[in-house]
Amino acid sequence: MRRQKEARIVFTDTASASDTPDDKALSMTTVLRNSKRQSTYDYIQSQNEAFLLRMGLDVRDKEVKDIDAQLLQKRTELDTREAKLVQDTQGFDVFLRDNDTTAVKAIKEADIATKQRVVRQQEIRRLNTQLLQLRTELSRLEERVVECHKYRVFLESVSSQEFRERQAAIRAKNVAARKAAALKREAEEGQSTVNDAVAAVVPPSALRRLVPVSSLLDSDWEHFPVSDPGLSNSVAVAAGAVVGDDTHEVHFERPDDLLAVFTTLEDSNLFYIQRTQEIDSSIEATHKAIQQTIADKEVTTRRLLGQLSHLEALSRVRAAATTSNPSASGSNDAKARGKRLEQEHLRTMLETAYRACIGSDVVALDSTDMMARIETRLEHLLAEVERNVTPERFRQLEQGREKARRSEARQERMQAREVHNRERMRRALERAAAPAKRRVGRTPMVRSFNKPRRQPVQRTADTGESALVEEETDFYTIATGN
Repeated sequence: MRRQKEARIVFTDTASASDTPDDKALSMTTVLRNSKRQSTYDYIQSQNEAFLLRMGLDVRDKEVKDIDAQLLQKRTELDTREAKLVQDTQGFDVFLRDNDTTAVKAIKEADIATKQRVVRQQEIRRLNTQLLQLRTELSRLEERVVECHKYRVFLESVSSQEFRERQAAIRAKNVAARKAAALKREAEEGQSTVNDAVAAVVPPSALRRLVPVSSLLDSDWEHFPVSDPGLSNSVAVAAGAVVGDDTHEVHFERPDDLLAVFTTLEDSNLFYIQRTQEIDSSIEATHKAIQQTIADKEVTTRRLLGQLSHLEALSRVRAAATTSNPSASGSNDAKARGKRLEQEHLRTMLETAYRACIGSDVVALDSTDMMARIETRLEHLLAEVERNVTPERFRQLEQGREKARRSEARQERMQAREVHNRERMRRALERAAAPAKRRVGRTPMVRSFNKPRRQPVQRTADTGESALVEEETDFYTIATGN
């Protein structure tokens, strides 16, 4: 117990790190005083512990100093960084202010540029609209000029011959003077008569094509303006003239003169129109009559041809009967009756054809006379048709008849095809309605051949090729039946 108490005292004295030097000396004195009572081992252990404690305290003091130094250095660095950060913040604020100022300025400039662009676009649209209106007006005026020129040409055409000759002489004189002046000017300048000033005043368009004077013909100089819209103003500009420069003399001084000419033209036109209508009506009536006559003659011709073929057949039959039975006298009466009936039938058909062709009643004419008159009538009608109908009309009639024949042939083919299709449909329905055919009884077996004995095959190193050759040999042997 005593040793434990002393150890606690020693530990207490040595473990206090906050004692003063006097306290430490007192504690050491106490330890020395009590050391006599301790053993050597305990003393060494206590000294070792004291040394370790002092060394730990020193190490901790050094670490604390190092930490304090590091803290001071970190604090200094943080202060420096904080100062730099404040400086950067101030610079960034200045940059933001400058950027805001620049952005506001750029936005204002962009707004101004946008407004200017919109104004320019509106101005362009307005100018395009005006240009389109001017082009429309120019086209309308050009059409008006052409129309006025047509009226002038018409008035000149209805004027008297003396006036037209006088105007032609004046126009030829003016054209010669203009052409000479233009050629002289072009020769002096050494270039085209049209200069920049004239080209600026009269821009090229559909009616204002600038051409050299030397490329113009005399016929071009005679028209001012001409009926061709693409040459009138080009000739005027190339000659150094202006539209409206020439003063055209008018033949009609009073409206009554023009009205009188119009009345005369109207009367003549009405006469020509009536005459044309009468001619058209007569031509149409003639065409209809010709068509009807041709149709009637074709019907009559077909009927006569049929009768002729019938008579030829009867004559052939009679000749054959006479040749086969020349001595048959018992049938003479029957033959005579048949001959009379045939003659009566032929007479009736001939009278019908005579009435259709000649149109008069049969008084007491022979069959030969009637056929001769029918033939004469047909020849007369054919000659009249050839005389009155043009070859073009004949060609049209032939084409129409050919078209009608083709149409009839097409209809016949369609009818035949329809009959054929109906027959096919009928057979198909019959096959469909018929009971199904079933095979009765056993199926006969196909005769087979016995497989011949396999021939020995010499084996080689290539077993796969030998097997293939053997298989092919078996196949051909079975197929040929050998």
